[in-house]
Amino acid sequence: MLDHVESYGEAQDEAPIGLVGCLTKSLCYINRTTVHSAALASNTEEPTVLVDPRILVLSVSPDQSSTYIPIMNSIFSAQKLKVTIDICKIYGPDNVFLQQAAHLTGGSYIHIERPEALLQYMMMSFLPPLGIRQLLSVPTQDRIDFRAACFCHKNIVEIGFVCSVCLSIFCQPVPVCSTCRTKFPIKTLQRLNASRPITLPPSTTNVAHPPPRVPSAALGGQNGTGPPRNGTVQ
Repeated sequence: MLDHVESYGEAQDEAPIGLVGCLTKSLCYINRTTVHSAALASNTEEPTVLVDPRILVLSVSPDQSSTYIPIMNSIFSAQKLKVTIDICKIYGPDNVFLQQAAHLTGGSYIHIERPEALLQYMMMSFLPPLGIRQLLSVPTQDRIDFRAACFCHKNIVEIGFVCSVCLSIFCQPVPVCSTCRTKFPIKTLQRLNASRPITLPPSTTNVAHPPPRVPSAALGGQNGTGPPRNGTVQ
């Protein structure tokens, strides 16, 4: 699949990318094929071919923060279906969400430095199955960007505040959660605002010690005593 940005006219808002639709359709097709193969295997004595589903994304567009939630849901669905997502970054800066997709599903994320060698990358890095890639020394990611997008402004943030009820992410403390409508006490908001750091840490981190995918700072519940929890975005 190829995710792209189409431009119409001169000044326009951020055009939507087709990545989310491609991922969901691919996962639906893989699920249907896997279920069909399992049904045939149970109804016949003939040996069946094991399905090893993989998805290859050819990326030429930057991150679009508004698609954070559906992309992460697609990644979690791929994990459940045991689908490997490979990313071939052909053009532009590194894509934060696609880095996470490759890392969380056990795939490869390769930023092509020489476009004329695209065929060689495709044959040697993405065509072999996962077991063979270890023998071929396929390039791996040394550093992965684990930043998330906030629910309020759809901006990619390095430090955010998480609702302790629904785990929604916000770039700043809010009096009312826009997702579950939970109200937070004023004292909790004042404490969180006073504890906000002035300088932000680096946006990338080592793969050997990745931080949680969701920032650890949490807003309290109705009484301000809600425990901070880490979790995934639904």
